[in-house]
Amino acid sequence: MVTPSNTGEGRTALADTRAAWVNLRSGPGTGYADIGDIRDNTLVQYFPDTRQGDWIYLRQYGLAGWVHTGFIQFVPVAADPPTAPDRPTPFDGHIGMWHWQGGAVQETTIEQLISNLKRRVTNLTQLFIKTSEGTSWQGEFDSKPDLSVDGPEDLTRWGEICQRNGITLNAWCVPRGIGSIREEARVMIETCNHPMINSLILDVEPYDGYWDGTQAQIRELMIAVRREVRGDFHIGLSVDPRPWHYATIYPESWKPFVNSVHPQVYWEIFGSTPESELQQMYETWLQYGLPIVPLLQVNAPINEIREAHSLATARFGAQSLNWWRYGVGTSAELSALNLPIPDTDVVPTPPPDDGGTTDPGDTLVDEILITPGDADFARGTYGGDVDFRAYVQRMGWQVYYTPTEARQSSVWAMWTPRVDISGEYAVDVYIHKPFSTTRNARYRVYGVKDGDQEVLVSVDQSINTDGWYRLGVFDFDRNLPNVGRIFLNNATGESGRYITFDAIRWRRSVSVDVGGGDVPNATNNGMIVKDGVIYADGFDSPVGNQGNSGDREGDRVWPVGWRDASPYAEPYLFSSYLGRYTSVHTGADLNWGSGAYDDVGQQIYSVASGVVVYANYRPSWGNLVVIQHDPYIRDGRRVSSRYAHMIRVDVKVGDRVGRGEVIGTLGGTPNWVPHLHVDVMPASTMERNVEDWPPSRYMEGKSVSTMTNAEYQTWINRVTSDILKDYFDPQLFIQNNRPNRG
Repeated sequence: MVTPSNTGEGRTALADTRAAWVNLRSGPGTGYADIGDIRDNTLVQYFPDTRQGDWIYLRQYGLAGWVHTGFIQFVPVAADPPTAPDRPTPFDGHIGMWHWQGGAVQETTIEQLISNLKRRVTNLTQLFIKTSEGTSWQGEFDSKPDLSVDGPEDLTRWGEICQRNGITLNAWCVPRGIGSIREEARVMIETCNHPMINSLILDVEPYDGYWDGTQAQIRELMIAVRREVRGDFHIGLSVDPRPWHYATIYPESWKPFVNSVHPQVYWEIFGSTPESELQQMYETWLQYGLPIVPLLQVNAPINEIREAHSLATARFGAQSLNWWRYGVGTSAELSALNLPIPDTDVVPTPPPDDGGTTDPGDTLVDEILITPGDADFARGTYGGDVDFRAYVQRMGWQVYYTPTEARQSSVWAMWTPRVDISGEYAVDVYIHKPFSTTRNARYRVYGVKDGDQEVLVSVDQSINTDGWYRLGVFDFDRNLPNVGRIFLNNATGESGRYITFDAIRWRRSVSVDVGGGDVPNATNNGMIVKDGVIYADGFDSPVGNQGNSGDREGDRVWPVGWRDASPYAEPYLFSSYLGRYTSVHTGADLNWGSGAYDDVGQQIYSVASGVVVYANYRPSWGNLVVIQHDPYIRDGRRVSSRYAHMIRVDVKVGDRVGRGEVIGTLGGTPNWVPHLHVDVMPASTMERNVEDWPPSRYMEGKSVSTMTNAEYQTWINRVTSDILKDYFDPQLFIQNNRPNRG
């Protein structure tokens, strides 16, 4: 950051930007990094004495940087500078973990849970447990009595065990506003007044099953609580922080009664990135005027967990962090939480962006995928007229769905993986719209080590977007009967909703040991097996023949006769009449020969060993294949590759492929002249969306043709920045990571 040596006197003003926002840069020029955005009509503090040419230095809440004065004007206002709230909270300097319910974890006692949690997150100092929902204690919804909360006596049990382990106990609840407000207040008051409870966080979200009362009832409930609770007791508000949800929860009605905000920054669930979601959250909620404690997600790529930690504390000045939730993070993901909260007087520099790679260490391998219709999937009915209905969803496999039943199930489904190795597995279910409307899909997990019963995980299918949802991380014992089996029926306690039965995947968490010295030669299609883990030995071209001048294993990444018509990260035109670029490329567009159709029928090869995670037709892509590659033997990183515009696909989801194995044939789509689109990216990019296309981000309802010049320049800068972060140059990546051929 280029910080002025003498800023002079600052002035408070409203930002009048030419577009919806203006870029904030780390120095006075376009060559400096884009570190954030200043939104139109928001308060800023700018410093006239710092002006360098067309650039001026300003601050806004936790951000400070340079803006181009050609894109912003300052409207003077009589207001205090927009600084981040600095009121102390009980959470400052602490790392906290949230726990949902006993049925969602494999432990059966509080002692087991706290012991395992402290072993995996050594810096943990605070725990947040769910205590109530509406008028009911949480135990009414829990399946494990020893972990449930049915009243103050259970809070004592939790508190004493936490205290012995150096953990401060906090509570969270879901206020409902239905039934008796007085009874709902009573449960909250008993929680707040318990000597073991440090704070109470109210989970208020704009979905079914959360606050369903009026604004007047918010005041009625919270006045009743505050009258009976000591004045210095801390109550917080946890929210879905996306701006379109802000007004729906009546934030101003809660504000007089709460002391902090705990925004749910779930970038992976939202299909976004830590930087984008944190930036958006702070822009939306800093103006609320209360201290912010980000609630970040545990089940995400390790590098993204670390990035979220650093951005929240170093860029935005968070004094503490919470994490959602115990039971869904692998040992490696949980260990990434151990970064300390920096001292308030020292603001560390975030670690440099490493292009999405991860440090060698634990990772997820050996994917087992079972889709409805596979041999390891079974389904049936209990008689009667209710049966399954089916359709093919966008991932390319069949999905079953049926109406929910309030009391007695009428259908069931079962997924039974072949777990050959005992160990820790992350289990994810795919949830696809439009028939996922149940709020209580009850998945049962079998074969968990040291468990005296199956683990029951309740999932709200209605609020999950199309994609994978983490059921949890479980220690499976291959010697137990039905190990890894998942069972689901349609008894949800609801009528008038639908439940879906979709794909489930199991991925083993292992310690990746990339070692040092010479890399051994692969013995099987580019795969190296080491300590029970399959590694990729390197990367080759996806095109070309073998054993002649067009050799895909030769010195040239794109063999003789092949050319890249649209190189990585370069702007290009979809429609030339606009006079401006309409996209920026994530990879390479490969053609062979001199004629437009010479390359039709050319074979396409996997660039490295791995597992096919997508193989289906998509309108803009034609036949599309995505491969998640094995950890790279030299540095342990996980990458994916994507191949589009095929005339034929020779693989299916779940297939294991080797380096150089044929996966399809080039042929194009109705919209494009034949070519192969190929890109290489960190595995997490494709986890979010196999059709990810950064140029479609930040459109905000506009098209390139309707953007102002300032909006267009901001758009193309942000897109290019995202591509450089979320994708690799495929030619350079392959060139720098060729296998050792001995």
